[in-house]
Amino acid sequence: MISSSPLPLIKGLKPLSIGNVYIGFPAIQAPLSGYSDRPQRHVTQNLHESVADFPEYSALPSQWKTSIIGAAATVAEVMLDQFVLTVKKSVKVNQRMGLEPSDHPCGAQIMGAFPEDFPPAAMRLVKSGFDWIDLNFACPVKKVLGRKRGGFLLSEPETALEMTARTRDALPDGVPLTIKLRKGYDDSAQSEDNFYKLLNGAIAIGVDAVAIHGRTVLQRYTGEADWSFLKRVKSEFPSLVILGCGDLFSAQTCLDRILETGVDGVCIARGAIGNPWIFPAFNALAMGLPALPPPSLEEQAAVLAEHFNRCVDLYGERRTCSIIRKFGIKHALTHPRKDELVARFVTVRNREEWFSILKEFYEKQGAE
Repeated sequence: MISSSPLPLIKGLKPLSIGNVYIGFPAIQAPLSGYSDRPQRHVTQNLHESVADFPEYSALPSQWKTSIIGAAATVAEVMLDQFVLTVKKSVKVNQRMGLEPSDHPCGAQIMGAFPEDFPPAAMRLVKSGFDWIDLNFACPVKKVLGRKRGGFLLSEPETALEMTARTRDALPDGVPLTIKLRKGYDDSAQSEDNFYKLLNGAIAIGVDAVAIHGRTVLQRYTGEADWSFLKRVKSEFPSLVILGCGDLFSAQTCLDRILETGVDGVCIARGAIGNPWIFPAFNALAMGLPALPPPSLEEQAAVLAEHFNRCVDLYGERRTCSIIRKFGIKHALTHPRKDELVARFVTVRNREEWFSILKEFYEKQGAE
């Protein structure tokens, strides 16, 4: 990541920082349970895609060519406070809390129901090397809501604020704290009042940034995200770092949403699964450069091969095959032989089958 000189971004954009953590390009990978694990984040953040071969970039300084590669920052998939506090097996600790030098900057997201558990959980994650702590007050999963976690706390802003205050007090100076919200628990006036109570209270406590998804908790992922709400909130809190979330499935959409609403950046979750190239594509647009061409079959095969190998290193081959299928399916959705490829990825059982699929469908360019 380039931090020694400012990014030459187009008008309407500015380099993103969360507290004292410099990120740069204003698009980060958001946490997504079951998907944004260590191998997926690493692949997304380190795509190894070179722009040197494209004539449009021949005059670009080498430092900016490097900066176009991959996601500027990521956030690990959400961890329950109780898991963070009680996990002891080194294998599980490494899988969920391990970091490599190239994984930075990376935030850790916590979710729970009891304010007293948040500070020690946050401190363990800081000691593990995460660059900032994010508190999840947005998750809309029914099981989570039933246990008074995640998005449920938008209906209990006092509890959410106690969690936020306790965590802020416990974190060392210089470690940023962020929170993730939705526009409300539902569409009622009371829900909007609760949203603003929580937001104003969090600002007073000293959070460094707020990510807001433009749907209510009860909407889950139905309908369209309401970016006009984010525009209104940003106009009301111009000095607060606000990251927008929801329906970000292309680089152009990410850029358009920032320019339309004035938010400081976007968090891409579902849109990055199967398409990690959304980040270099956004980064190029953010610098006013020509759009990057879509990844070749060879580039796709290289990413799928690296993803598989990194999963094997972390989980072992047997578990990897059950994890990697869903990623293969997401990647297959843009392949010319989509239906046939999806059917093959669904049944993959071992390394040999995985690389056989890459060889067959990606024109023998998926070498191990």
